[in-house]
Amino acid sequence: MSNITVSVVMVTYKHEQFIRAAVLSVIEQIGDFELELIVADDLSPDHTPDIVNELIANHPYGYRIKYTRHTYNKGMMPNFIWALEQCKGKYVALCDGDDYWTDPYKLQKQVDFLEKNPEYVITGHDVIFVDEHTKTIADSYLGREYKRDASSEELKLGFLIPTLSMVFRAKPVLNEYVEKASLVKNGDTFLTSLIGQYGKYNYMADVMGAYRKHQGGVWSMVNEFTQKRNNISTYTFLLSYYLQKGDVEIAKKIKERLSKDADALLFLAVKSGYSKFFREAYLYYFKTEIGFFDFSKLIYLNKCLLFFLKNRYFKRLNTDIDSGKLPL
Repeated sequence: MSNITVSVVMVTYKHEQFIRAAVLSVIEQIGDFELELIVADDLSPDHTPDIVNELIANHPYGYRIKYTRHTYNKGMMPNFIWALEQCKGKYVALCDGDDYWTDPYKLQKQVDFLEKNPEYVITGHDVIFVDEHTKTIADSYLGREYKRDASSEELKLGFLIPTLSMVFRAKPVLNEYVEKASLVKNGDTFLTSLIGQYGKYNYMADVMGAYRKHQGGVWSMVNEFTQKRNNISTYTFLLSYYLQKGDVEIAKKIKERLSKDADALLFLAVKSGYSKFFREAYLYYFKTEIGFFDFSKLIYLNKCLLFFLKNRYFKRLNTDIDSGKLPL
């Protein structure tokens, strides 16, 4: 284990129903290199420790597992950052404790590509959706527009890559990510953006993993309003990040994305009729427009406020809202 090529990070919390399949899909990878599996258990109140320790003791590849059960609950992002700090490999791969890989040659294929193509810094692939009983829900995670290679610029803008499909070069990405990841809501978006500063993305056509949707899922079960709000928070950070780096062109494109996300959040808030949602969306709109705000946007916001109040207090819903537009 002194010459590790790939470090696989697996964060887990209350995954006793799924952890065995996740761990086995990693340690049984076939390749001409050595790997380590860093299992970071955030003090799961279940039988996760028993399952993982049994595999360490009895599985032929149990020596690949580096298991830590924290003595207190760190939280999702601090736990993930801690796990990344333990990585010793030239490459890093990700697989949460409720997901799993479906191809025993996944890592070999991805490592081979990166070894031969130094201009690429990350490689990934499509995955399927499964439920808590491992029944297939959908045979593809990605839309057609993401089933292709991507440029460095597209990665900086947060090009969609399933996290459990990623294999990327550890250096120099990890140091900066570990330092700043706690400042963002969506750590995977920031990771993709940061990786994009060092090279391109390779998409592999093979479907080699399964993303599990279940009641304990951190992201898949979050409501749409919260997802959009977290996206706005993350891209607001990226806007500041690239402005500080002097990358004005990327900052401009992130600003365009932020404006669209702010509009979408405002629409959801109006449609919901919840005062709390609308207040948050209204404030986020201001936040995303810092340094770019103009009088026309103020008029637009006030129209949204009036329409919200009409719907909220007079129940006069306009049919246009069902088509995804605010009738302003």
